[in-house]
Amino acid sequence: MMSGRITHQAIVVQAAYGLRTSIHGARLEVVVLAGIVGLGFFFRVYNLAQESLWLDEAHSLTIARMSLDSQLAWLANSDHPPLYFLLLHFWQRFGASEFWLRLPSAIIGTMGIFAIYALARTLFDGVSALMAALLLAISSVHVWYSQEVRSYVLVSLWTIVSSYFLVVSVRQGRTVNWVCYAITMLAGLYTHYFFVLLIPAHLAFLAYSWLNDAEAAQAIRTWGAVTAAVFGAFVPLLVVALPFLLSSGGAQPGDLASPPSAKLILVTLWYFGVGGAMEDPVMRYASFGVFLASVGSALLAARSRRDPCASPSIFSGVALSLSYIAVPILTLFVISQVRSVYILRYLTPFLPGYLLLLAVGINRLPRLDLKVIAIVAVVLLSANSLAFDYTNQQKDDWRSVAAYVTANSRSGDVVVFNPAWNYQPFDYYAENEVDVYKDLPGVITAQNVEQEVSRAAKDRKRIWLIRTTPASDSNGEITRYLDAHFKLESAARFRGIERVALYSAPPEER
Repeated sequence: MMSGRITHQAIVVQAAYGLRTSIHGARLEVVVLAGIVGLGFFFRVYNLAQESLWLDEAHSLTIARMSLDSQLAWLANSDHPPLYFLLLHFWQRFGASEFWLRLPSAIIGTMGIFAIYALARTLFDGVSALMAALLLAISSVHVWYSQEVRSYVLVSLWTIVSSYFLVVSVRQGRTVNWVCYAITMLAGLYTHYFFVLLIPAHLAFLAYSWLNDAEAAQAIRTWGAVTAAVFGAFVPLLVVALPFLLSSGGAQPGDLASPPSAKLILVTLWYFGVGGAMEDPVMRYASFGVFLASVGSALLAARSRRDPCASPSIFSGVALSLSYIAVPILTLFVISQVRSVYILRYLTPFLPGYLLLLAVGINRLPRLDLKVIAIVAVVLLSANSLAFDYTNQQKDDWRSVAAYVTANSRSGDVVVFNPAWNYQPFDYYAENEVDVYKDLPGVITAQNVEQEVSRAAKDRKRIWLIRTTPASDSNGEITRYLDAHFKLESAARFRGIERVALYSAPPEER
């Protein structure tokens, strides 16, 4: 009897100790996660207004400032769905500083850190989840787009959250999870068209699940019905935007001049690893080496269908992570053999798949010293990439251009842009202090340059020419014509702006 009582007491004590340890471990995990999220938020708001708004950011603001009716009409000639711009439409009513306009992206990017933790926690274990959160928090690519007035981090958030709801829906089969999955998928499609690449990635994950578990067939059928319903709700937008998407799809002439080689896939992985610092060969190859080692470690660990540190099998999580990154990249690569659609920044929303593989791979390295080396390497690479972005201004300096022109302009001046759409970031900073000519055509040739310059300079005493990319005037016809027929008063250059020139009109033209 005494022996039985002691045994029973020992079991109770052991259970209580295990519960206490579990609670303490959970509390520590929450504290660490809070620290990671705080660190990520700091990186996203640090120097948030340091650089000027560049063309794409100013374009976002231009659309956001439209009336809702005008925004809907604009959709017919845009490669971006409306959701982000609708959010920005209401946000910008309360402020217009660079910091305020970029703050939603910083907040959304920070939310992504918690979201990837939740996804990784569901797929793997607590340590891998914290690692994934840390990697996203210090990712220079994610931080970069968390500091832009653009939709990319919002799309990234939708890819993470929808993947989370897919996993829990497959495992639990609850209607509420499928409903949440449908909502986040629809939100993603209404934020960016490239979000559609996540659908085949999810299908690949479901196919793996079905091959390893016959009961997953029901989940596939449910997924098919949910996806069909989502597409049904997406069709109205697609019908409106389809003519534009088929004509150009938003790709600029310089995005992809010819069908890509396999090296572009490698460049994408370099970009995911160190962002803008990938021009440094040491940086890009070091990050790629750590990634390959991590993927190998994850695949080796996944060979065992039983993993004591993951519930369920780690391979399910590895399969989703691989699909998350590989399917979008390979799909765009194949399509781009026929048509130019491989735009690196549009693949940013699928960065979390890369980081999930990196996190679980590092955590599953067989020895502690290898884990420490890998973690230190990733942190150092990320720190160097962040330092590169913080200390090297890379966006066009429209703030200085506008200040220079407004300080040196006078009544009767007009500003002409080549290409014409660059009036948008200039207008943001000039605040209508200078007259801007916005009707320059998309293509300037030797045949139409005289007529177009005459229209812009009509009844003007002086004309400012601000030239950036040669997209609309590759031969420099405007500069050549102004140099021949007008008097050059001054010329200056700024970061990202090729030429800011002031010309006086001939007396007979005034």
